[in-house]
Amino acid sequence: MANERDNSTWKTVLDWLSGRGRQDRDLVKEMEELIEEGTAEGVLNEEQEEMLLSVLSFRQTMVREVMVPRTEMVCFEVSEPLDELVRKMVEEGHSRIPLYEEDVEHVVGFVAARDVLRFWDAPPPHPPLTEMLRPAFFVPETMNLGVLLSEFRRRRIHLAIVVDEYGGLSGLATLEDVLEQIVGDIWDEYDDEVTEIRASGDGFSVDARTEIETLEEHLGMDLAVQGEFETAGGLVFQALGRIPKPGEVFVFRGLEITVQDADKRRVKELMIRRIASEEQHGENGDSEAKP
Repeated sequence: MANERDNSTWKTVLDWLSGRGRQDRDLVKEMEELIEEGTAEGVLNEEQEEMLLSVLSFRQTMVREVMVPRTEMVCFEVSEPLDELVRKMVEEGHSRIPLYEEDVEHVVGFVAARDVLRFWDAPPPHPPLTEMLRPAFFVPETMNLGVLLSEFRRRRIHLAIVVDEYGGLSGLATLEDVLEQIVGDIWDEYDDEVTEIRASGDGFSVDARTEIETLEEHLGMDLAVQGEFETAGGLVFQALGRIPKPGEVFVFRGLEITVQDADKRRVKELMIRRIASEEQHGENGDSEAKP
């Protein structure tokens, strides 16, 4: 009886991975239940459960959910000298950098470190970057990660330029970004150690890239915000309807939020503290910016 059930389970898994059988939603739900049951019975440990559940969600995750956003991309102008690019690669710790013409909206390809680092400290003249340019691979925001991983393998590349439905630059996605959805964060020596939320005085210093679910869990409250955003910075945009200035303070859902760091395009760092009801401004906890 157990063997029959095992065979049925594996057939369900194989059918789902190959795109056959019932609707994805039903298959995913059934496999999630089997994984959770296996954990409860001690067949799987928590780490194995987490990885298997990540695999299940993999095909349903879109590129825009894992990409490096345009505002955080490290790019280089294709007409600039090669020695400047080498310096930038060393400083940033990236092995591949997209190249653009005129502005970052017009990415024309990318260069790999192994193509340019041989010119490290070499005397000029250096060849133009156009001679080392590798073609850019463009993908839509809505491509799922399973398809992107297949394309990475088929093309033998590690980087894709992500565009929106109008063809505008949205960001970039790497093979590492894709694999992290299954195995968790992959740390290397060039990664900054980012503490998303840390205690500071009577409040919390919050990296604006912190996922909204993480912030809600840390605060122990549902922020009950409507809108399409995923980060603490997105919450600020949604609450104010504009990009705030550094030092700006507003009250939202019983929280005093101070914009500690921002530029003309994005919020970088926030300070959040709970306030007593008598301190709140605005009706029903609505946001109210302070000059």
